[in-house]
Amino acid sequence: MKRRRSPSLYRTSDPGRAKKASILRLFLVFLSIYVFIISIKLLGSGFKDMGEGFSEGLLQTVKNPLSGLFIGIVATAIIQSSSTTTSITVGMVASGTLPIEYAIPMIIGANVGTTITNTLVSLGHISRKQEFKRAFTAATVHDMFNLCAAFLFFGVEQITRITMGTGLIHYISSFFSKGLGLGSDLCLVKPLEIIITPLKDLIHHGIIELAGGEGLFSGILAMALAIVMLVISLRTITSTVRKLSGGRMQRVIDTFLFRSNASAFGVGVGLTSVVQSSSVTTSFVVPLAGAGMVKLDRVYAYSLGANIGTTITTFMAALACSTGHKAAVTVALVHLIFNIFGIMVFYPLRRIPMTMAETLAENAVERKWLILVFIGLVFFILPLCLIFILR
Repeated sequence: MKRRRSPSLYRTSDPGRAKKASILRLFLVFLSIYVFIISIKLLGSGFKDMGEGFSEGLLQTVKNPLSGLFIGIVATAIIQSSSTTTSITVGMVASGTLPIEYAIPMIIGANVGTTITNTLVSLGHISRKQEFKRAFTAATVHDMFNLCAAFLFFGVEQITRITMGTGLIHYISSFFSKGLGLGSDLCLVKPLEIIITPLKDLIHHGIIELAGGEGLFSGILAMALAIVMLVISLRTITSTVRKLSGGRMQRVIDTFLFRSNASAFGVGVGLTSVVQSSSVTTSFVVPLAGAGMVKLDRVYAYSLGANIGTTITTFMAALACSTGHKAAVTVALVHLIFNIFGIMVFYPLRRIPMTMAETLAENAVERKWLILVFIGLVFFILPLCLIFILR
């Protein structure tokens, strides 16, 4: 007797239904962007509610540039999203809570902290020796680039700040912000004000009433809600864009990503700009590298592109700020220029981070405990100890 074939296994998908699903997902992306912008504005209001005492305490904590650097690393490693850390930093600068020179180390630290995600992804290959070696190398080459760039340009920024009065990256970012007329009266801000401000104000007034008045407690509630909204909106954008593209994204990656270093870099920029998460896009390449399908130099170029692409979120946050436009855009430019400078130096000198990653992987394959030491020491133990010592 012949078995009946289940129709569900053989019928093709309904094009109309798929189109409706795509439209709904596209709507969800725009809605998430709307919530993201509201969260940035609410964050600024929360900082203002908390008063001068909070501002003074925060400034004392990050007054030491090393503390700011390590706070950026730890916060991003915990949240696993540099977009969240940089967006919060932009909101603090725009509200006047944090000076630009104190924000720069936090932005640099966020670049380092975000690399923990693809390092953790590589651990999925740990049971297969050669595969794990390739995957771990591909994952940590991003770590090594960001560590090298942070070490070099954090030092340059502090030396030029002491000798010239303004750090190099700060000076160049301010120059472009002024020269291009950015931040003074951004044309995108006015339309956003009309559709964003009423709902933000409604939420803020509700929080103030709940807290029994404007002050420290209302500020904490507003900040907490803003951070929750920010994280949820960014993660929704990331997951929805991936579903919206479906298998097409993977086919595009497989077809175009590895033709050359230039194409790898370009796809890294474009894909991360759309997905809004360098952690996600760099994690894509780790399993392919583990399978031996991708060479390390292509992974490296792709990771550098992802670093540039992720800066678009910082610019979105800057454009969303209703006050402090110039300072907010300057901080967004800091994020971009820091990454551009890092590429200018460490792409020609790419053998340095690539060799560091290869050496670490070779040792990690033989001594698995080094993996825990590397992750714990770089992202948590050393930064937390130094924050405590420097406070």
